[in-house]
Amino acid sequence: APPSTALLAVQCYGGLLVKRKLLSVGSLTSFAMYSATVGLGFSGLSQLYGDMVKAAASAQRVFELIDRAPLVDQRAGGTLQGVGGHLTFDSVAFSYP
Repeated sequence: APPSTALLAVQCYGGLLVKRKLLSVGSLTSFAMYSATVGLGFSGLSQLYGDMVKAAASAQRVFELIDRAPLVDQRAGGTLQGVGGHLTFDSVAFSYP
């Protein structure tokens, strides 16, 4: 049953008990509040579990990328002996959005 249906059933049954003087209004209200608090706690735990599963999958993918072999040979290529010359920036603009 959806949560709203269960809550409605509890409130109706609780109202019946209050009407028969078997339960006080305060006790019914306290029960409803404690039930909501516990429900929110379990909801938070289930959300945390889902986030942990997503984080584990993401971490696995990151480690796969870190562990892969590079496509370019890192030992190939030469070493520059010296670099010389001039660099000119002409008509260059910069601004923050």
